[in-house]
Amino acid sequence: MKRVISILLIFSIFSLYPLMVNAEEGVSLFSDPDDKESEEQVPSNNETMYSEEYIMGMNDGEKNVTPNKLFFFSGFCLQIIGVIIPFVLTYEPPLKLLQNKSIAYSMGLKERYNAKMRSENGKMAIIGLVSYYGMFLLIYFLMILSAFIS
Repeated sequence: MKRVISILLIFSIFSLYPLMVNAEEGVSLFSDPDDKESEEQVPSNNETMYSEEYIMGMNDGEKNVTPNKLFFFSGFCLQIIGVIIPFVLTYEPPLKLLQNKSIAYSMGLKERYNAKMRSENGKMAIIGLVSYYGMFLLIYFLMILSAFIS
């Protein structure tokens, strides 16, 4: 039994490692939301937030989302903790989407991209969790059925 638990623990660590270092996907586990050096000064008026460029950025941010399949294994191997992880992470859009764009466009793109990635990766983790419990119930049912048959 100890061997099985240690193998599951090692597998769950390996399934999370790419999430921590995968900068190309835009996942940053250790990003600081208060880091002001890398961000430009954003206008604080409401006109910018409802401008045409801001809305275009939000639409493009929603279109360019591709959920990471590793979150399925995160939910499958780590159960509830694996489902919480995608909702805690901060996602950054690829830099090629932000090049030569206005501040309002970038702001809309980042906000919608982050929200949509959390939603999509959270769905993948929940599917993994449901798959785990479905498989567990199936095995449990088969064990009970085999006990009655024999």
